[in-house]
Amino acid sequence: LQQQGDASSSSSQAVKDLQHQLASRESEVGAMSDKLAQLKALLEARDRRVEDLLSELEEVKEVAKVAQQQKLELEAKQQSLREASERLQDEVRGDGEEADVNLQQLRGLEERNKKLEQAKSVRGERLETSAS
Repeated sequence: LQQQGDASSSSSQAVKDLQHQLASRESEVGAMSDKLAQLKALLEARDRRVEDLLSELEEVKEVAKVAQQQKLELEAKQQSLREASERLQDEVRGDGEEADVNLQQLRGLEERNKKLEQAKSVRGERLETSAS
């Protein structure tokens, strides 16, 4: 009877120890479950942030594409304006050269008119002298 009591007491202690270990394990599992839920929430938040960043990246790429196109258009306009400016400068140079030629011709005509006037004057004086 004594042995049965000792065995029963020993079994009862073993059951208590096992119950205590089970409670401890359940507590650890609960803590791990909470930790896992926190990690899952962090991962979901990270995934949302990644999606936001990818969306922003696409917007930036689109803006960069538009900016590049505008840059190319501006460069083409700049080149066109350069060429137009060069043409105008060539025309101005040509007009200036033509004006110089015209001025020289005008001076030549003025000199010729002056000589003709002098010759006319001299002739007029000769006619007056011979008429008298």
